Amino acid sequence: MKKIIAFVVVLAGFSGHNLVAQISVSKGVRVGLNNSTYTTSNSPVSYDAKSGFLIGGFLGLEILGPLDAEVEVLMTQKGAKYSLPGNGTTQSFQHNLTYLEVPVTAKLSLPLLPFLSWYLRAGPTFALKLGESFNVDGQDSGGTDEIAKNSDSGFVVGLGLKFSPVIAQFTVGVRYTAGLNSLLDTDDTVELKNRVFSLVAGVGF
Repeated sequence: MKKIIAFVVVLAGFSGHNLVAQISVSKGVRVGLNNSTYTTSNSPVSYDAKSGFLIGGFLGLEILGPLDAEVEVLMTQKGAKYSLPGNGTTQSFQHNLTYLEVPVTAKLSLPLLPFLSWYLRAGPTFALKLGESFNVDGQDSGGTDEIAKNSDSGFVVGLGLKFSPVIAQFTVGVRYTAGLNSLLDTDDTVELKNRVFSLVAGVGF
């Protein structure tokens, strides 16, 4: 009986060592351009898209064949543009939001060529607000009004190409991030939710 238990312990340890050995860890940096706006309900305002950027890093785990898990930490700019009548003219506004965002995604890669594959990614994302501001007719309003909550959560989906020579991995892709909660902190009757299309490039090692 003792020999059987010892054999099981050794086998479990060997299997665990092999499992760890099979897990490949990658890390790198990402940069991208955002095209963001809001979806709304019960709001008389129509929102248009604004541009922004994202930058950050990622940690990837290649677990089972073509399936990876990936965590990113990104500084990303969101917001929207809109217009309102006032004093006989129409004023243009831009609402700017900056977040520290953490997407946690599963990524499925399928080969196209020996060093080239395409991938799909999907997963939840969590964000903390770093800053908020308004521009009026292209100028900083200089005010301290904040209408957005301090955090947001959402879901991200994307696809892209991965080029994997011996030394590094290069990726380029598009993604869509949808906020699941209203970002307004001042009005329970109107909902605004973040919507962002992003073009993202990265390099990993």
